Amino acid sequence: MRTEGHGAGPIHDRPRGRGRILLNECCASDPDRLRSMSARFTRRVLPGDTLTPQAWQVAECIHYETLGPAGQPVIDHGVLSLASKG
Repeated sequence: MRTEGHGAGPIHDRPRGRGRILLNECCASDPDRLRSMSARFTRRVLPGDTLTPQAWQVAECIHYETLGPAGQPVIDHGVLSLASKG
C-alpha cells in the first residue's frame, strides 16, 4: 500500500503514524513546538486502503484531514496547535 505523498506502508507500520508525519512536516521534527493535537475518526479504514492526507495552516494551527479511497474523510476536524518559534 502507498499513502499518497508519504512513502510506502500503512499508517500503523510507521512510527507514531500520522502524528509523526505532521511533527516532521509542520514542526521541523521539533517536539517542543507541538502544543496539542486532536482529530475525529469518521469512517472505517481497511488494510490496503489508499489514504490521502491534507493539511493547511491557519495562524499557529495546522488543520488536517485524511481522505479514504472514496474521497470521503476518514480522519476529520484535525487540529495541531503549535508553539511559537523560539
